[in-house]
Amino acid sequence: MEVRVDNAKCQGHAQCAAMSDDFFELDDLGFIVTISGAVPVRSEDRARLGADACPERVVSVEES
Repeated sequence: MEVRVDNAKCQGHAQCAAMSDDFFELDDLGFIVTISGAVPVRSEDRARLGADACPERVVSVEES
């Protein structure tokens, strides 16, 4: 599984981190700094929760 993050489109709602702060990291202003990449097996559910919470849909999770 991989997470795709379009950091440039983030509006700073911070919903991804609110649902999954152990996976998604934010900067001091609340914008996502997590980068796209492989999701560890133990974090798959948390990555999905955070992606689903994003109102701008800048985070997506893809099965590999």
